[in-house]
Amino acid sequence: MRKLLPGGRDLPVLREFRVVGGGRLEHDVCPVCFSSSRTRLVHCYLARDSDLQSGGQPRRVLHFAPERGLAEWLQRVPSVQYIAADLAPERYPHSSATKVDVTNIEFPDSQFDLVICNHVLEHVPDDALAMREICRVLKPGGTAILQVPISHTLVRTLEDPSVTDPVHRERVFGQWDHVRLYGPDYLERLCQAGFLVDIVDPVQRWGAEAVVRLRLNAREKLCIARKPRTTEPPLYSSSRQ
Repeated sequence: MRKLLPGGRDLPVLREFRVVGGGRLEHDVCPVCFSSSRTRLVHCYLARDSDLQSGGQPRRVLHFAPERGLAEWLQRVPSVQYIAADLAPERYPHSSATKVDVTNIEFPDSQFDLVICNHVLEHVPDDALAMREICRVLKPGGTAILQVPISHTLVRTLEDPSVTDPVHRERVFGQWDHVRLYGPDYLERLCQAGFLVDIVDPVQRWGAEAVVRLRLNAREKLCIARKPRTTEPPLYSSSRQ
């Protein structure tokens, strides 16, 4: 097995609130493609459990803050029409990203089959608006992968707009450019934005051996948000298939 490099941050707030997706992992980053376990989790879901590679009707994909390995893989899938996006697209030359504000997505309604927004919303002051915009541009029945660092020991999301100093933000939220630390009510926020939400546990879905072999973080679950096809009521569930 190739040895993975350390990743994440070892900060008191991340340890205190047992943040998944933000704390230090000693064996996390691939030394070849530099993917982290959170990126591999998204790839595994798309490769194993989605219909992206099934052929037929092309799938339109909008990918915010496009991780290199994931972006390159998506661009190779014949049935995918891929658009990479970010507020600072020059940071992502590998993907030919275009400038898009997640709180003001300049595409018409119901354009995309899949939106990937992996560890972005914790940077966005008006995350509710970003969630509504993502839901708006999805086709009915379309899927959004909306991972964030999350604490399951907090009762509710921790946020304070008065915290603007980078040092203070790192101490309170776990990173200098984060504006909140999500708690379990993150799922409620997604439902309020109009999504149906499913939580996929990789251990239950693919088995403990596969999680080890794929070099995933067994503590991190995948948040799958779906735009209702008709008038389905917003809800969330824990996927155990």
